[in-house]
Amino acid sequence: MNDAFVAANQQSHLWEQKFTVPQGSTVLSPADTVQAQACLQTHDSTSARCSAYSKLHHVRFLGVPGFDRSHTHALVSVIRNCGGFCGSGGIFAVAKQGNTWIRSDTTDFDRDCSWVY
Repeated sequence: MNDAFVAANQQSHLWEQKFTVPQGSTVLSPADTVQAQACLQTHDSTSARCSAYSKLHHVRFLGVPGFDRSHTHALVSVIRNCGGFCGSGGIFAVAKQGNTWIRSDTTDFDRDCSWVY
C-alpha cells in the first residue's frame, strides 16, 4: 500500500464530487481554494469576495489513496487547513466494510503520521 500511495500522489489529479461527506462538502477549483484559504486566513466572511465562503470552517485536501491488491485497504492523506497557522493532517489507514470505508485502528506504522499546526 505504501508504494501505491507514493506512486499515486506523485501524479497530478483533480477530485470530482462523486462522494458524500456527512457534514457536507464542495469540491473547489484551484483558484477557489486559494480564495477560500485567504478568507479563512483573514477571518473575512462578509466581503463580496468572501461571502461564498462565509460558512466555511476549513479547507480539506485529500491525497490519492494507495490501495492494497484486493482494494479493501488503503492509505489516505488528509490535510485540514483553517487559516495561516491553523490546521491538522495525517496519513491514515482505512478498510472497506461493505460499501463503506472506515478508518482503521492506529498501528505502529501510522502512529506518528499526523500533525497539528
